[in-house]
Amino acid sequence: MPKIVDRQEKQRQIVQAALRVFAQNGFNKTKMIDIAREAGIGKGTIYEYFSSKDEIFFATFEFLFQQWDQSFQQRLNETPNPIDRLKLIIQTYFVDFIRENGDFMCIVMDFWIAGARDLFKMSTEGFNLISMYENYRKLIGDILRQGIRQNLFRPVNTNLYASMLLALLDGLYLQIFLDADAFKLEEMADNILDLFLKSLTNLNGA
Repeated sequence: MPKIVDRQEKQRQIVQAALRVFAQNGFNKTKMIDIAREAGIGKGTIYEYFSSKDEIFFATFEFLFQQWDQSFQQRLNETPNPIDRLKLIIQTYFVDFIRENGDFMCIVMDFWIAGARDLFKMSTEGFNLISMYENYRKLIGDILRQGIRQNLFRPVNTNLYASMLLALLDGLYLQIFLDADAFKLEEMADNILDLFLKSLTNLNGA
């Protein structure tokens, strides 16, 4: 009888192999044959599951992000206080993500560059940078609005503040990617939270 192939499992194996290759070589220097060799399959087999290197690269980032996001969402749901939720976002989005995925930071940077150049032409249901940032702006905005309702924060433009926090974290990502010893992650996370909370609670806005 012909061997039954679990397509989802095979895709997962290819993605995990690609993750290792992209982390080692970067996106531009990686070839389909490199991924095939790492996965232990023929180059032609890859095209039965992915149409291009771009599509595989997209899938590796989605896999990497979802692995982290599932744990993050569970912890967030267990944290009711708005201040603690902001602290959790900074801790997990910045400190934990870098520590757990330090070997794959080049993939994150490549994905940002590729997304900025509109490399991926995905369907409206596809995972992309625009939807990722929209989701995070909404998440942070909801937390800020919760804090405003509870009189913990002063009234602010929540979408603007959410964008500011994401921009700050992204800028620090770039610095730590270029120089891993630029600063201590935990110390920086504490200072980010302190700075952000002061801007939210200063009634004079100064």
